[in-house]
Amino acid sequence: MTANDSALKPATRQSAGFTLIELLVVIAIIAILAAMLLPALAAAKRKAYQTRCLNNIKQMTLAETMYCGDFGKSIPDNYTDPGGATTSGAWFMNLVNYYSKATNVIICPATTKAGQTVNNFTGTGDQSWCKTDSSGNPWVSSYTWNGWLYFDKAGDGGSQAWMSSVGKGGYFTKDSSIRNSSMTPVIFDGIWADAWPMENDAPNRNLYTGDTQINPGATPANTLGGGHANEMGRFAISRHGNSSPSVQNIWASATQTPPGGILMGLYDGHAEFSRLPNLWNYTWHLNWGLPPAPTIQIGTPR
Repeated sequence: MTANDSALKPATRQSAGFTLIELLVVIAIIAILAAMLLPALAAAKRKAYQTRCLNNIKQMTLAETMYCGDFGKSIPDNYTDPGGATTSGAWFMNLVNYYSKATNVIICPATTKAGQTVNNFTGTGDQSWCKTDSSGNPWVSSYTWNGWLYFDKAGDGGSQAWMSSVGKGGYFTKDSSIRNSSMTPVIFDGIWADAWPMENDAPNRNLYTGDTQINPGATPANTLGGGHANEMGRFAISRHGNSSPSVQNIWASATQTPPGGILMGLYDGHAEFSRLPNLWNYTWHLNWGLPPAPTIQIGTPR
């Protein structure tokens, strides 16, 4: 090849990068794909939380069944620590001690427990509740126990017999008193440690905060204020089966189908998802449905 031939050869074209327009198009495509995929990923995450929560509830329900088999009675309400001090409403302490110290199963993965160290701190759709033991140590959980399963040595529920219309006669004092095990709730999603549902209870309109008779003057404000006017409100929340448990879901009327529901474990050992209107169909106490349950009325905002 001569020098003239080399001079006549066209210069090799260097590889060009993206133009600004091409780069913007790629970014736009990625943004569209992300917008399409993120809802699906969020739904998959919620479904995974629900599956883990269902497994937690099933394990605790089976632990209760085993406890009844071992001792002939339900896991007790009161917990007595090594120093002899007693904490009431402490099924979770007794269950954890009985069930291999498994504190991980008493937290729903759809809830957060950050900052909850105050006694009687009530939960929400996406927050756990807190109760301290006699030594002031915080215990945090996302689940509610059916108080009608509590017992004492007399087999009548002890001091928790404040229900004037049912009273001590509503307690399942032994295994044989449970007539329909597949419809008798043991443990379920909720915003407080325990509840004693009644046929004429109404849920709170706000399915995020629920209703535990919160004391607005307390510090923090969402600590339990006492009272038993609306026990269904302690777990009639929208934690699973909706777009997000943190949404301020409202149950506006008795004819409306509210969003979401809760997971619950039944005495026969199975666990299931239940939408909120179905909660009145379970056998919560010994004489449930006698007389027939009235029409559900929606409670006023608190």
